[in-house]
Amino acid sequence: MLDTLKYSKQLQSVGVSQAQADAQAEALREAIAESVATKAQLDGVAAALHSDLSAVEQRLDTKIEAVGQWLETKINNVEQRLDTKIDALDQRLNGKLEGAEQRLDAKLEGAEQRLDGKLEGAEQRLDAKIDTMAQNLSAEIRQVSADVKTLRWVVGLLAGLVTAVLVKLLLM
Repeated sequence: MLDTLKYSKQLQSVGVSQAQADAQAEALREAIAESVATKAQLDGVAAALHSDLSAVEQRLDTKIEAVGQWLETKINNVEQRLDTKIDALDQRLNGKLEGAEQRLDAKLEGAEQRLDGKLEGAEQRLDAKIDTMAQNLSAEIRQVSADVKTLRWVVGLLAGLVTAVLVKLLLM
């Protein structure tokens, strides 16, 4: 607060008359009193501000709670939609995998059947070649056997002739 006596004395010390210095000090005190708030006024403003702040805080808390619930609902909705999409994708991919597995199984079975057919054909050709070779070998063995019998007969005949010739030579 303004000390009007001190202010008036300062004015008087620089040559202002006492009446003028007192008038100026009083005018200044009134101007300051009108423009400066009292402690009671400040306390009232502080209480009003505190009340306003409490109301704003309550409104903000309510809005924050509402936004939190709204966000939670939105997040749950998004989560449900994503779960649904993931499940649908999982089903589609499983279907595609099963289809691919069936196609590959069919291809493998076809390849196995073709290979079995080729192996059976090769086996039959080998069996036929072996049978042919066995028949040829049997024929050759029969021919050799017949040739051996013929040779025995010829050797026996020659032995008989040689014996007859020797006997005739000896008897002569």
